[in-house]
Amino acid sequence: MQEESPDILANFNSSIPVETSGHIWNITRWSRFTGVAGFLLIGFLALCMTAAFTQERSYQRLSLMGGSGIGLLILLSGALVTVVLLIFLLRFAIFTKRGITNNDQEWFNEGIAALKYYFIVNGIAGIVYCLFIMFAVLAKLS
Repeated sequence: MQEESPDILANFNSSIPVETSGHIWNITRWSRFTGVAGFLLIGFLALCMTAAFTQERSYQRLSLMGGSGIGLLILLSGALVTVVLLIFLLRFAIFTKRGITNNDQEWFNEGIAALKYYFIVNGIAGIVYCLFIMFAVLAKLS
C-alpha cells in the first residue's frame, strides 16, 4: 500500500491549519484500520456463533430466563449496533481522506458528518447500556 505524505494536505483549501490537517490525515488512517479490524472481529464472532449453534443444546447456553432467547437477542442487537458504528467510522475515514486528497470540501464535510453520526449512535448505545446495567443492579437488589 502506497503511503501518501501529509504534504498533500498543504494544498487542501480549508481554514484548517496544515499541522491540524496532518493530524486529521493520521486519524483517518487509524479509523480505517479500526473499522476493518472491527469487521474482521465481527466476522470471527459470527463464525464462532455458527459453530456454537451446531453443537447440541448450545441455544440453551446462550439464552437467559429459561430458554426465552433474550441472551441471543441481546448479543445480536449488540452486534448490529457495532456494525452500524463501524460503518460510520469507515465512512468518516474514506470520505475525509477523499476530501483531503481531492481537495474537495464537500467530501471532507461528508466525512465529518459521518463522524458526528458515529458519536451520536455511540452515545445513545452507551446510555442504553448504562440503563440496562442500572436495571440489572436494581433487580438484583430487590
